[in-house]
Amino acid sequence: MDYKRRLTPVKTPRKTKIFRPVGSTPSKFRIQDVKAKNVGYACRCIEHYEYKKAFTFLYNNYAGARRAVEHLVKKEVRKGVRNLLDYKEGSLLKKCNLENIKNFRWTAILADVAKYIPILYAALIATVTSPSNEKDLRSRIRNKALAPGIGLAVAVLLHLYSPMKVKFVQGLNSIELWRCGAQRKAFLHMNQLGLCTSKNTALRLISQLRVHSDEDLMSLKRVIEHQMETGTLGLPVCVEDATDTDISELSSEEFVQSSGTEAPTSSGSLPELPAMDDFDDSVSENVEPDTIESASDSAPHSPGYCITWDNVGKMIKACHQSTERQNKMMLWALAYGAVNRIPTTHLSDSCVKAADIPLQKFLPMEEDITEIKKRMEIIVARIIQKNMPYFHSCTVVSHIRHSFWRESSKKSKVINLGVCQENPSTTTGTIKIMEQLHEYVPRQGDDLFQLVCFGDGLSCERHNDAHMARSNGESRLSKLQGLQPQVQEFHKRMLHMQICKKGCWGNL
Repeated sequence: MDYKRRLTPVKTPRKTKIFRPVGSTPSKFRIQDVKAKNVGYACRCIEHYEYKKAFTFLYNNYAGARRAVEHLVKKEVRKGVRNLLDYKEGSLLKKCNLENIKNFRWTAILADVAKYIPILYAALIATVTSPSNEKDLRSRIRNKALAPGIGLAVAVLLHLYSPMKVKFVQGLNSIELWRCGAQRKAFLHMNQLGLCTSKNTALRLISQLRVHSDEDLMSLKRVIEHQMETGTLGLPVCVEDATDTDISELSSEEFVQSSGTEAPTSSGSLPELPAMDDFDDSVSENVEPDTIESASDSAPHSPGYCITWDNVGKMIKACHQSTERQNKMMLWALAYGAVNRIPTTHLSDSCVKAADIPLQKFLPMEEDITEIKKRMEIIVARIIQKNMPYFHSCTVVSHIRHSFWRESSKKSKVINLGVCQENPSTTTGTIKIMEQLHEYVPRQGDDLFQLVCFGDGLSCERHNDAHMARSNGESRLSKLQGLQPQVQEFHKRMLHMQICKKGCWGNL
């Protein structure tokens, strides 16, 4: 029995399989230990003043840290924006007048943003630059300045936040669009983007600018009128050694020198003047103290000014042409005033008869012939030194200074007087133009301080016709005698410049 039971097949006992995950689940204590270890690493970085490592570690590994940083950035940016808008002297909060437009700089806007909103400034700089060109703010591709683009972006963002306060840059853009002849629809679309104001606001800004556009010329007029009232007008100006450079003092051996010797320090061999932009009165190392002084250093009078005008045309196109509405060509006049670089108000304007002038003033004297000879020697020496290779190492007189060299080296100050909407092709229109320009003529009672009025040949002819039409006036002002016409054929000069440009750079 036992034997049979032993041989009887018996079922294999069932084994229970236990399925377990691949990795063991860490305990709660283990999770807290890892977090504490990571936070401890950040704390140790902070203890060693390595804030960049600590913040980078927390920002990259913890979502809560990222939310906290974003919340902090928003809070600080909003706080900085409020502080910037409360700063009344800020570059973005200025009024759009002529003085602020002249002194406008993009770097001033960036300086204000960097001071009050440093996080926003850093983000904008990092957007358009790399670590290599971050300091100079130049583009890597075309070496283009990035300050205007960053400043415009800041101006647009702050304008969208507070359009009533921040609108200076938008006003500048509106004026430029108006000058380019943009349509009202362009103003509308650009205004919605926050880049400019509406066209009505632009026209109001332009009207405000026109009121004070001639303030510089009116101030010069008031100075001359004060001199006429006090009797100080026409007094001689005390200019020490105010004569042309005497070249006859230089010997012929001094005209061409070797490169190892210094150039002569007399007034006839001074080095060439620097460029107009880099001009500095203090940069004159080779000039001795006895060099001629500038006339403007001792002149207490107003330098004076002149007026230039010419005709200008504008085509006005009708939107819907009909028998009554057609395209019109408006003929107007454009004028500007130029401040004299060399003072002239101290000179006498009395007429002298030709018979009273000494004959020596018309005939060349021995000193004049000697000076002309020396000048020709200098010119020939320049040509030889430039074109003959043997003399390339020699030093020649590169520039001859005269008594008003400093004044002549500076750029003239031009003041726009706007457009006179009168037809200069008619005598009546020319008279009205002259009456408007006579507002800038200094006067003291019935006495007028006569100014030179430049123009082309046709403009001066029309000016003379206006004088003839008003020849029976009761006063000098009614006779339009405050402006003396003088031909200044700038058309010929422009054609000459075009010919020179075409001959020199036409094949480029």
